[in-house]
Amino acid sequence: GPIAPYNPDFIRPNGSPVISDFENFGGDPNFTPGGGGGWDIESFLDMSSIAAQGNEIFNLNDWTNNLGGKCSTIRILGMAPGASIMWLDIAGQHGETNSTFLQAIQYAVANGANVISESFGSNPNNDTGIDPDSLANAAAAAAGVTVVASSGDSGSNNSLGSPGDINQVIEAGATTSFQYRQLIGSLKEQHNSGYLDNNVVAFSSSR
Repeated sequence: GPIAPYNPDFIRPNGSPVISDFENFGGDPNFTPGGGGGWDIESFLDMSSIAAQGNEIFNLNDWTNNLGGKCSTIRILGMAPGASIMWLDIAGQHGETNSTFLQAIQYAVANGANVISESFGSNPNNDTGIDPDSLANAAAAAAGVTVVASSGDSGSNNSLGSPGDINQVIEAGATTSFQYRQLIGSLKEQHNSGYLDNNVVAFSSSR
């Protein structure tokens, strides 16, 4: 469902919110459903993987019939449940621009972020690490902030893009680690095909 600061999995046992700050750089009204305002499933998944509190019970039988009754309900606990999330919305319904990326990066650095996680990127012509996104992230790293960026979804043939291709940024690719075996270009499960561990997904960018 749509993400909101008052989602039960983003409220700590003492009642304090996991999402400590929300800033809207995308231009849409706050919490606009759909493509802008941040109410999207990717934001929910990213934030959950970091700091979900494990408050809600999810029934996996609503999503798959391949479990044979095993582990039919789960809770989601993030890898760093004590972390606070600074939610910086850069995506408006009319697209994303370098200016919103730069505003968000500068805001994060100025307001005490320890880690910046970016799922955006680009492939500027003749990229030498001097495009605006790369320069902003290099400055963030120089200020002591850890910057992590997606490698991109352009395949394995020397397809890294900005800003993950500069030395100051930790670049994260995609694997099938501990996931169902997947069809190429699809998230649908192959029936009775088991698991694949630590395999790079075909769409993940790399050098």
